[in-house]
Amino acid sequence: MSETSRSVQVFFEECLRDHIRYNDEHNCLPSESAVAYRLLGRSGELAQVYEEMHAKLRGETPKRVLMACFLSTGAFWSPDRIAKDRSDRDELVALNLAISKVAYELAGLLVQRDELHNSSGFYSDTHYDIVQVIDEASADNGRYTYYLKEPLERLGGRFDMKYWPALDAIVRTIAEDARRALVVASDPLTEGATRSKRPSTADFTRALEAAILENRAGLSSGIPKDFMLSDQAIASLVNVLIDLPADKMVDPVHVKNTRSKGKKLKPSLWEQGS
Repeated sequence: MSETSRSVQVFFEECLRDHIRYNDEHNCLPSESAVAYRLLGRSGELAQVYEEMHAKLRGETPKRVLMACFLSTGAFWSPDRIAKDRSDRDELVALNLAISKVAYELAGLLVQRDELHNSSGFYSDTHYDIVQVIDEASADNGRYTYYLKEPLERLGGRFDMKYWPALDAIVRTIAEDARRALVVASDPLTEGATRSKRPSTADFTRALEAAILENRAGLSSGIPKDFMLSDQAIASLVNVLIDLPADKMVDPVHVKNTRSKGKKLKPSLWEQGS
């Protein structure tokens, strides 16, 4: 190893030690410290990554930002975490379908009750006025009581029921809203990690790519908008960050294929800022 290469490696290893010291002093982020220790223990596998980062990034700030990005991605986007996210997504889809089904059923029952009220000799003292429902549901809401209760009551007294939606129409709207709901990820990392239908190491690869992309878009990061690590560098990072066993390690071909599939699935995520 040349003197320059040695100094580059020393710099990045010191970045890792700085993170560990800070976390120890502030009693925080032990999971990130664990990843930092892993990177330190497998420095030999990351020498080329550090050389590439040194060549493509100017100054300390973008290099430290990127190292922090690696630690947080490794700590919080493990295969177990990604599996849970997938499970949460599937549960949300199922819940929306269940809400839609139950709400449609409830809307039908409300209509049946109204028909009996109007056609039979019996009446149940139940809500039919949306203003009354809002008022009762907001009884424990101090802001409603202070700001909205009186204006809403005046409005309800001014306009009779033909101006307001029926309860079954409101419930049916909730049912239709849930039926049409499209479940989407709330951030780029979640979107990248859970994009494919079946779990694989590519999930973490996409999460890492998304994290780098997100950081290079930030004005304060100092990372150029066109910055991109090579397939080999990403492969080395994936292997170390999630501590893949020898028989499960990924190679540059895996990264190249993952990047290619990512562009086909959602080009905007991979092309923004390029």
